[in-house]
Amino acid sequence: MKQEISLDTLVMTLRDYFAAKALQGLLANPKLHNEILAKGGCKSGWIETSAWAFADEMLKTRGE
Repeated sequence: MKQEISLDTLVMTLRDYFAAKALQGLLANPKLHNEILAKGGCKSGWIETSAWAFADEMLKTRGE
């Protein structure tokens, strides 16, 4: 069964947006590939935790 997501009801906070951009940058950086794999890839939670930490710092810098 195909699942569809309605963009009308999809809500993304600024924190979500920043975390998504940070995650995209981390995963796109070839210099981090070996480190990501050494830490267990996405299974370890390291990459996700890092993305949220970047997002929180960006919000803090904005004064939010």
